[in-house]
Amino acid sequence: MSQFSVSITRYTDARRLRMPVIFCLCLALAFIWALASGGAAEAMTPAQQTLPAQRAQAADSVAQQAVQLDSPAVTRIVSVVNASLTCSGCASDGSDIHSPNDGGTFTYYSSGSGAFITPDGAILTADHVVDHSMNNSDEVAFVEQQAAQDIATQYSVTSDQALQYLQSHPSHVAITFKVVFQKAFLSTAYTGNLPDTRHVYAFAITSTIASSPVDKQDTAIVRIDTSGISPAPDFPYLTLASAPVNALDNVTAIAFPADADLALNNADFTSLADVGSSDVNTINSLLSPSVNTGTITKANEIRSDGTLVYEASSIASNGSSGGPVINDQGQVIGFVDAGPATTDRLTFIIPSAVVATYTAQAGMSSIAQGRFMRQWTQALGQYNGAGACHWTNATTDLTALKQQYPTFGGVAPFLAQAKLKAAGESCAAGGASTAGAAGDVAAGLALIGGCVVALIALILGVIFLVIALARRRKRRKPAPVIAAPYAARYPPASYPPAQQAPPVSTQAPPYPPYALGMRLCPNGHAVAEADAVFCPICGAPMSSGSAQAGPTQA
Repeated sequence: MSQFSVSITRYTDARRLRMPVIFCLCLALAFIWALASGGAAEAMTPAQQTLPAQRAQAADSVAQQAVQLDSPAVTRIVSVVNASLTCSGCASDGSDIHSPNDGGTFTYYSSGSGAFITPDGAILTADHVVDHSMNNSDEVAFVEQQAAQDIATQYSVTSDQALQYLQSHPSHVAITFKVVFQKAFLSTAYTGNLPDTRHVYAFAITSTIASSPVDKQDTAIVRIDTSGISPAPDFPYLTLASAPVNALDNVTAIAFPADADLALNNADFTSLADVGSSDVNTINSLLSPSVNTGTITKANEIRSDGTLVYEASSIASNGSSGGPVINDQGQVIGFVDAGPATTDRLTFIIPSAVVATYTAQAGMSSIAQGRFMRQWTQALGQYNGAGACHWTNATTDLTALKQQYPTFGGVAPFLAQAKLKAAGESCAAGGASTAGAAGDVAAGLALIGGCVVALIALILGVIFLVIALARRRKRRKPAPVIAAPYAARYPPASYPPAQQAPPVSTQAPPYPPYALGMRLCPNGHAVAEADAVFCPICGAPMSSGSAQAGPTQA
């Protein structure tokens, strides 16, 4: 086989082998497309899914929409605590003083705010809202005040003298705390106004999964008991802001009214789980979050313990601790903290950058988006949009939400308004979107399309691979080359390999006279060298019996 034909065969083999490789690459690309298209919608945060029409609104309107979006995720946290105090060796006779004197306990309520930050029920709040122990200096001070008044009735001292003694002898004082009730209540922004106490939704707080001390960063992330929820819980939730916060930025606190703690005296929260007799109007008031907007006055204040905080104009008060503070995009820039009292009533905020360290500690660095929040974002995008048929689309979206989440009573006023406005629109039948359905269908079709392409590429790749291998087996192998003897492979340079020696003539050639003793080669040439092995004229081998030249002619 010539060198040229070998090159052609090798090129053909390479081309045949290249085809399945190309199809394998197509297969890989198809799978990547399927995965990317299927996961794109799930990876988007609520803020990213906001419609362009919604983002184009004026600043105050955008802030209002952010409040609409986030308010259902805000919770009210209520604790009922029993406490007692013992002062060892504090009596005049050296005995211990127990308070209350009757051997009972001091029972008190504690209230704060929080917000869901995952769809499965993790809540961000301030640590002092949920930590009822000696670590909470505010509650230690409260119990000491109650005990001082009780001790004053037993001994001939004033309550101030008793309190001063207790505070000056901390090593003698031991306080026992027992939390008998601690629940997170859904706000009326989620449930709507309650017709009776049977419609109150409260979840027991079962554990603290990440926290810092009250006198440090005062951050806590807690879990609630969702064992009775079927199917799996899907709460509204908020996302942490990653953009920097600057002075004069507009921010909004969503928490509970300043008079909430005072109103607790008229409401028995412990009975709500068992359909209590509390006045429903009072309960609605207690569970309705307040919204206060202000500006950041200082963005980078460092406390003495090294904790970074923001200062804002007064946007919170008692009961607001732990409540989320959001920007105009609805993202959490931090939560309300109990800072030192000031004359200008500043609100102190623990930043989201601090919170992020505790979400990472709790294993919540990556959060899969819940269906409720995706659909709620879609519905509000249509509700606040400006496109054709947006009221009709909003009606369809909000109706779907109401059907899929029966406890979401907060949808009612939005749905009523959307229906009213949609009556004046002229829209083709079927032109409205469904809540989250457009995104779900698009993602589903993209995923199915990617899988189909991948399957076709796989089948074609297998077919071409089988054909290529079959053709290779059918090719004939060249016959093996048998090595020739050394003499045949390496003849003398003067010997023409393509020519054959002419037949030896039987007649005496007309040679010129040569000297006596010359030999003749098989072809009749005279060779003068006695030791020549080949004829110098034709290259024929000289045999030992070569003929001798005749005598020289005269």
